[in-house]
Amino acid sequence: MTQGTPGAPPLPRHVDDGEELGRAVFSNRQRQAAERGRAPYSAFFERAGVRTISVTRMSYAPAAEAAAIGDAVGARREPPATLHGWLIVAAFRVRAIGCDAAASPLGENPYHADVVLPAIAAEDRDAQRAFAQRLAQASLWRGRL
Repeated sequence: MTQGTPGAPPLPRHVDDGEELGRAVFSNRQRQAAERGRAPYSAFFERAGVRTISVTRMSYAPAAEAAAIGDAVGARREPPATLHGWLIVAAFRVRAIGCDAAASPLGENPYHADVVLPAIAAEDRDAQRAFAQRLAQASLWRGRL
């Protein structure tokens, strides 16, 4: 078990199928597309060969804390970026697509998890893009509060 907010029960190590996973959106273009109901696959499309996509376990992260974590991540970017919100996808949808979801808490983000693409995605850029497209299609926009 990992610890989230002080005083809160520990987070389970296993990502349950019902959990909401949020992919932080820092791009204005991606935000605008998502607000129009067309989540861009680019939000889930990592560098060639990368099989993990960083997400936040939104089912456990209090909204203000998730936003503060996103703000800190955005401040470290070059150039610094503003967190606009998240593309939310349920863990069962991630798994139905053929990916996995695994808790991977970080010091500054105990709610951190990874969407893990199948091995083929590391070798085949088209397969990686196809998984990113499926994840985007399965996601819903949630703006920051």
